[in-house]
Amino acid sequence: HELEVIKTAGLANYFLVVQDIIQCCKKQGVLVGPGRGSVGGSLIAYLLGITSVDPIEYGLIFERFYNAGRNTKDNVSLPDIDIDFPSGFRKYVIEYIIRKYGKENVAQIATYSELQGKSAFKEVLRVHGFNYKLSDMLTSKIPDYARISDKLEETKEDSILMWTLKHEPTALQESGRLLDDGTIDGPYAYHLNVAIQIEGALKSRGRHAAAVVIGSEPLADISPIVYEGDEPIVVFDKDGCEKIGLLKMDILATTVLDKLMAFNSLLKNGYIEDFKNPFEENSNV
Repeated sequence: HELEVIKTAGLANYFLVVQDIIQCCKKQGVLVGPGRGSVGGSLIAYLLGITSVDPIEYGLIFERFYNAGRNTKDNVSLPDIDIDFPSGFRKYVIEYIIRKYGKENVAQIATYSELQGKSAFKEVLRVHGFNYKLSDMLTSKIPDYARISDKLEETKEDSILMWTLKHEPTALQESGRLLDDGTIDGPYAYHLNVAIQIEGALKSRGRHAAAVVIGSEPLADISPIVYEGDEPIVVFDKDGCEKIGLLKMDILATTVLDKLMAFNSLLKNGYIEDFKNPFEENSNV
């Protein structure tokens, strides 16, 4: 069933690219994570050595990872295989990908932060000359997106500030209040109105902490590129990269793997003697 879904969605090459990177690391003695998140439900990933957890033994579900029909002619939707590597080796993994697929075909991707709720209101106050102390006081009780995301979805409300005026008015009582006719009244009503209008606007561009994209042709031919030092960055975010057919991979740096590799090296070289596994039944540790 899995193989049929993967073949129909045209994902065979994606699995083989991931497998190749992992196998290269393992051959060099680099410790790779056993699998993270929903990919643990894929038997194909387990058989290819991408993950180290048998989904049949633990009753893990493939459809949490990928389901038939998700990838269509008009919508390219890749699965998400996150791979953990020791933080000290992450740059070497990326260097291997570049050697394998070509420098012009590999880059990291951009991320964008939006003006939302608190940050939108603060930005309006800043450009109107209000000091940080007052700005901080007026915005301190505005809820973060993460706390009310479900409620925003339920009410179909796009604006955190408008939702707050409707449902948690005490958070903005020093700034303004929502009247029955839908207008805002109060000492900072004008600034609230402007902030609501700019919510969702892009504030800044950054670089994704883990994602690397691979193209089948030079990336500069299909996407704008910016540089941070010598590092090329595709200016599309992860969703934009998928839409133009780029393969995105999350190469995660995990410091605990560095420590496990160091500990394993100490054991192999005899620097730690009489070590007993505290999880073994007969261990006295």
